[in-house]
Amino acid sequence: MNEQLIGLRFDSLGLLDMPGGKRLHVATPELLLPELRPDVLVIARRAWEDRLRAEYVGVMIMRRFHGLLVDLNAPMDLQELALGMMFQEQQHTRYCAVAASALGSQLEIGFSLAELQQARDEAPLPEQTMAMIVGTFLCGEGTALELLKHSIAELPKNGFSQLLRLIVRDEVLHAGIGVKLLSALRADRQSGWLKYPGDRWVLNYVERQTSMMKRRDVVEPDEAKLFEDPQAAEQLRALGIADSRGFLACYHQAIDEGIPKALAKIGLISD
Repeated sequence: MNEQLIGLRFDSLGLLDMPGGKRLHVATPELLLPELRPDVLVIARRAWEDRLRAEYVGVMIMRRFHGLLVDLNAPMDLQELALGMMFQEQQHTRYCAVAASALGSQLEIGFSLAELQQARDEAPLPEQTMAMIVGTFLCGEGTALELLKHSIAELPKNGFSQLLRLIVRDEVLHAGIGVKLLSALRADRQSGWLKYPGDRWVLNYVERQTSMMKRRDVVEPDEAKLFEDPQAAEQLRALGIADSRGFLACYHQAIDEGIPKALAKIGLISD
């Protein structure tokens, strides 16, 4: 069965300059382009478009999470945080669109229908919610935070890396909420809105999630190849793209070391 694809356009009406919108708006830095090789420009533009796609899928994931929380009558502060994280993912999408546009993107991005729908499955709602807390937040967002920190440390300070700094500021919350929720639910195993499924369930889910994460292709071969060229590598870093080889190593380190540290913090495994 062929996967259904949808093209979306990420344009703007200028509404963020409205009086009420200004309170929500985070201004983006000026992006100055150095002299670039054509092959570098193509790879950098694709990288920022890929980031845009991932952040917009993040909007849909957070929308799904908030919907589950509403149906489970989750505490109000948690519902509020879920909405806030959805809004942050929307802002991150805009940041990436600004960078991609500066690199010549037409901001017409393809998505699979499944990515955008983020449909619920047949599992009970509490199980779906726990799967998101463990898989999306503790594993996924925790790993994403480490990758962002790694990239920022490697990149020169300019407008492109400043966009990543805006994103990482929010990702601290996204990465931390999984640990916070699991700790709270584990301490209150009879919680009225969501009962803790037990340590073994959580550890089994983490094992399945991390095995799946390790099978992902997180680096494009042509991007990694360009980093073997010193001139291209310098230009890519100036455009907010960290060395693919170090990026891949950081990804696996975050899985192999970062996730166990989070589990130890909760008390699920020994440190």
